[in-house]
Amino acid sequence: HYTPQQQTDRRPMMNGSIPSLFFVLVAFVLCLVTDCSASSCDPFAIKEIYPSAPSSSSRVGEWYSNWDAARTLTKVMKDPNDGSCTMRGSGSVAIGNGEAVFSSKPRFYIMADQPDADKSRKWLNIEATVYGMRTNTQGSGFAFMARNDHNEYKQLPCDALGYYGRVYFSSNQFGLQKEFYHQDGWGTIYSGSRRTTGMTAFPLNVWVGFKFVVRTLSDLSVKLELYADYTDGKNGGDWQLVHSYLDDGTWKPSGGKTIGDKCPQYAEGQKVLRPGNAVCLRVDGVNNLKWKKMSVREIDPMATADCLGGTCSCTATASPTNAPTKAPTAAPTPAPTAPTGTPYTVIITTSTRDHSDSSTKWPFYVKVIGSLGTSPKTLLGNKFEVGSTDSIDFHSEDLGEIKAVEIIATVGCTNGWRVAEVSVVSPSGTASVSGSWMVKCKVAGDSTCTRSLQLASSTEMEALDEALDDLVM
Repeated sequence: HYTPQQQTDRRPMMNGSIPSLFFVLVAFVLCLVTDCSASSCDPFAIKEIYPSAPSSSSRVGEWYSNWDAARTLTKVMKDPNDGSCTMRGSGSVAIGNGEAVFSSKPRFYIMADQPDADKSRKWLNIEATVYGMRTNTQGSGFAFMARNDHNEYKQLPCDALGYYGRVYFSSNQFGLQKEFYHQDGWGTIYSGSRRTTGMTAFPLNVWVGFKFVVRTLSDLSVKLELYADYTDGKNGGDWQLVHSYLDDGTWKPSGGKTIGDKCPQYAEGQKVLRPGNAVCLRVDGVNNLKWKKMSVREIDPMATADCLGGTCSCTATASPTNAPTKAPTAAPTPAPTAPTGTPYTVIITTSTRDHSDSSTKWPFYVKVIGSLGTSPKTLLGNKFEVGSTDSIDFHSEDLGEIKAVEIIATVGCTNGWRVAEVSVVSPSGTASVSGSWMVKCKVAGDSTCTRSLQLASSTEMEALDEALDDLVM
């Protein structure tokens, strides 16, 4: 447990209370024996992607998990060994032997200030790190939450505004999302989830490292980044950038919802530029999900990412006192390789008509058809709400001019999905079409159902708009 001043001063602690010169020397030696600078390795001998920010009276320095002593948190409960942490939600967080085991739907909040402090300090530009192990196939996923005051949403529902870095279990997708509003009984307002596929995001029975980075750039856009390490932290971890998104203020609510009538102080695509009083690790519907080596650091948002891949190492010669005992694991999954080819994004909006054939929870795939070829079939997702906007990023050989997109229902689909708009974004421009189309296999067990939609290029759309303007005049 670290007080805010101790966090800012970057002085690790032993046993939650006594400063340790040994701990400081260990962290220093870890990097002296490698080609990393001393600021590139944290006390768990894990690489830091971005350097820590200078101390500030308004910013928290760092927080590191101290999960050696056994205790269990339930319902709304403060960690008796770390006043910065509180569990909310449901289920339990069982802590001990360097690990925290999450069951059911807990939300683990790391507060920027102690509960009895003046709350003047907040988390703003952060790099959150944790290693997790799935021991079963339960649950829908987990998420980091940042730049929000979500712990106060019952009194201030507009203060739930913030960013999510997600991992979806069933579809093996990484996702980024923005929340605008949260209130029991009225509903939650989210942006569309920006997802990506192409790898096993969180395999079973191995330790996988995740980092969520949120930073404000010089033009006041907000960059979100997700990183993964599949080596259990070997030599500091082989960290790969697996997903990113730039919030420039056009990332608006999905589901046909608007934010202005509930939170008039926000624009419809409100960027989250203000800091938050907590960073949260959230789990949904899973038992015995293990975590270790968790940290949150305030970072320099203008710095260049360092220590990616194998560019440097943090080989440990000793372990910090509060580092968890290494558990036996299966052979680690090979780290994902960087995607190659031309980048494309497919954006699909579900109909705003609220009836049984609009939303669906059935898996759907997409193919993009161009003048030079057709992309591989790619999973778009398996949950599409009324009025929501969903997207998928992928890489392919150059497809040329985009002509059409195929929306494909898997075999056995027994309910429909009504699509209202489809767009494909490529380096050469955007092609899109609007209307109302049903994608459905009418008989269970029927062959794969495909709906092919012809798209218009941005140039063709501009020409059509001009023709319509001339007709009106």
